[in-house]
Amino acid sequence: MIYQFKTRYLRISPRKMRFLSANFKDKKALELIEILSNSPEKAARLILKSLNSAIASLKNQGVDEEDLKIKNILVDEGPRLKRRQIKPRGRADIILKRMSHLTIVLQDKRKKRKKEKQEIDRKSKI
Repeated sequence: MIYQFKTRYLRISPRKMRFLSANFKDKKALELIEILSNSPEKAARLILKSLNSAIASLKNQGVDEEDLKIKNILVDEGPRLKRRQIKPRGRADIILKRMSHLTIVLQDKRKKRKKEKQEIDRKSKI
């Protein structure tokens, strides 16, 4: 099964998040938690927090956390906050404070349930 979790409006630039998240495809979820907990970057803290939330949610649904692996981590651009920085001679520059949307796609090693397989077989016979 494939599970998708979104965390929106993270106050970090998408460029910084993508730099860190590019290396995490096809890793086990527990292995990734270990890697992120030893990483000093702010992006690692935010990804770790979202991943822990996703795993806790799946535990409540009865999914074993040892069977989970990261299928993909997507980082999209969120809205930008515009702020002024006052400069000499009456000028002002605009500072863009960027936000990110994080999508974590987890995959379970389990096969589809028998009921789901039977429904698929019925549909294909019709």
